[in-house]
Amino acid sequence: MHTKKLTIISDFAVGANKQEWDLELLRIWLTFESMANDLLSSWRLSLLTSLILLFLGLCLCDLPSPKKLDLSTASWTFSSANGTYRGIAVVPGDIYGDLHRNNLIDEPLFGDNDRKLRWISESDWIYRCDFYLGKEWNKVG
Repeated sequence: MHTKKLTIISDFAVGANKQEWDLELLRIWLTFESMANDLLSSWRLSLLTSLILLFLGLCLCDLPSPKKLDLSTASWTFSSANGTYRGIAVVPGDIYGDLHRNNLIDEPLFGDNDRKLRWISESDWIYRCDFYLGKEWNKVG
């Protein structure tokens, strides 16, 4: 970019009068000043971004570590929304597996059962689990 500007100066300088030369120098000065301002603006943006990230990092360092509760070992039950079907559920799992384990449907992947059991995907199902939170869970945040 700088080389191009210098080439323009040398081409322009041939046969140019003082007023034209002064105008060209002013144009070049304004171009360099604009480039310097862009660089300074970019530097300020980088500094601002770095300061924001540093501030967020310091804020997050003070947060307590999150607590985890494994609900896969809890006692889960399922039921259809209308209450017709209910049983013991396995989580993680799916409604087809839970219905089959509770002997409420035949093997879903056998024969044309996928077609016969489409009503399952069109029904609403409710999964429920009751669990106890100890005293250590009372201290939130």
